[in-house]
Order: sequence, then C-alpha cells, then structure tokens
Amino acid sequence: MCLNAKGWTVNQIADWIGQAANTVRKTIHSWVIKGDEGLWDAPPRGRKRTWQEADIKYLEDCCVREERTYNSKQLSHLLKKERSLELSAERIRKILKKRAENGKEQKQLREFTHTPSKKKPRKQI
Repeated sequence: MCLNAKGWTVNQIADWIGQAANTVRKTIHSWVIKGDEGLWDAPPRGRKRTWQEADIKYLEDCCVREERTYNSKQLSHLLKKERSLELSAERIRKILKKRAENGKEQKQLREFTHTPSKKKPRKQI
C-alpha cells in the first residue's frame, strides 16, 4: 500500500503488479478498514469434513467387489458399521456423484464423444 501512499493511482498500481483495478481497490479498502489483517485471506468457512479419502475408497471397493448393488442409505449403514463413521445417505450420494463426474471414465467419455465445432471464426474489423 506504500505505492498508494506515494500518490500512485489505482490504475497505475494495477498495471504495475498485473492485477485488475477492482482487485487493487478492494485490497486498499480492506487494508484501510482492517489494517495488516485485511491483506490476508480469511480462514475457510464451514465445518471440516469428517471423512477421509480412504473411507470413500472403501465404499467404492465394496460396490465393485460385491455382486449386489447398494443404495446410499445402505452405504451409510455400512460405513457406520465397518468404519465407525456417520455420514448421511444424502452426503454419500453427493460425494460419490461428484467423484463420478470428475473421474477418468467421464473424462474419457467426453473426449471420445467430443466433436469439434465447425463454426467459422468471426472476421475482425
């Protein structure tokens, strides 16, 4: 913020540090209001997750290993019984759905089915 105190404008500071002018304005305002504490990111909000990656991997392995199918409520009971971890059926469903969306199979499927667009580029004036 020394540059601001030396008379630099927000746009000059933004150009010099390679940031948007709004970011510089927001940072200066935060510094004026909160002092040095305003320059650092706040700790993340919300509760820390109670499950580990190994817990979800265990559920996925159970689904692959056994010939039966599970619903999310059954997986919740299985996790509580085998791993002493309580997660709601809805939470398990969301975690598994998100993992499937980000998984390799989805990526490969998208790459395989992706067809490039045949749009012509716009003429620049």
